[in-house]
Amino acid sequence: RKVGNDWTTPIIPAYIGDDSVFFPMYSPDSKTLTFTKRHPNSMQTDLFYCENNNGKWSDSKRYSDSMNSIYREGSSCLSINNKLYFTSNRDTAFGCCGDIYYSYRRGSSYCNAIKVDNVNSDFDEEGVYISPNEDYMILQSWKTEYNTKHDLYISYRKKDCSWTKALRL
Repeated sequence: RKVGNDWTTPIIPAYIGDDSVFFPMYSPDSKTLTFTKRHPNSMQTDLFYCENNNGKWSDSKRYSDSMNSIYREGSSCLSINNKLYFTSNRDTAFGCCGDIYYSYRRGSSYCNAIKVDNVNSDFDEEGVYISPNEDYMILQSWKTEYNTKHDLYISYRKKDCSWTKALRL
């Protein structure tokens, strides 16, 4: 943080420790931080979170197996009503690629992950951001239809709660 005109020495938060952590995302109320953590000596990753209680962050906690799988979970993002959107390559039908899923909280636990229709493709959907009210999502996809290969796409939520086809930004 900045004190006066100088930056203080960076401190690694206790909830990270020596782990390989990436894709951090705060919840809309800034009380939950979701992130991805790699298993030691492996390429497998899982979704974790920590909570801010009165200015102190809790230890990191792994989300349940309803979201985490034996495959790679990637980025994640929480909506206002605690619906967690995330990427995973658990659907092995295409052999390589991540897709976008969501899970919603029922009581103190999350329900089984549901694949989001219309936004996923035969390519790798990796990064996901959901607007707080879930009226649009921005995703990063590794497609070959453009020379850039990985671009940002947007999808809007329809009145029937389905999603429009993702459009390149």
